[in-house]
Amino acid sequence: MLLSLLAYLIGETNIPDTSYQTVDIELAKELLESGEYTLIDVRSQSEYDDEHIIGAHLIPCEELETRINELNKDKNYMIICRSGNRSKKACMILAAYGFKNILNIDGGIKKWYNTNEKVSKH
Repeated sequence: MLLSLLAYLIGETNIPDTSYQTVDIELAKELLESGEYTLIDVRSQSEYDDEHIIGAHLIPCEELETRINELNKDKNYMIICRSGNRSKKACMILAAYGFKNILNIDGGIKKWYNTNEKVSKH
């Protein structure tokens, strides 16, 4: 399965996106407020330091596989990045490792920031 994921990431094949769902900002906010999901920010440390959603846990996309043991397969995770590309890759990685309850936030923090809600700027 990992080879399939790698092939997908470099554009060699098409893996269907059925292993996770993409949600819009409004639904993402509702689900986070419910406490049922943990938000994972997969941007870089410097991007996170510039601005991030309050309560988000930083695990940069390039570190996700080496830090996978920090996450629990039985929990629900919502993934965000700047615009949605890295979060989609992160969702595919999590799915390849057997995570089931994964949501990708459509539009990333750029779209979230436009709502002017729960963003910490440094």
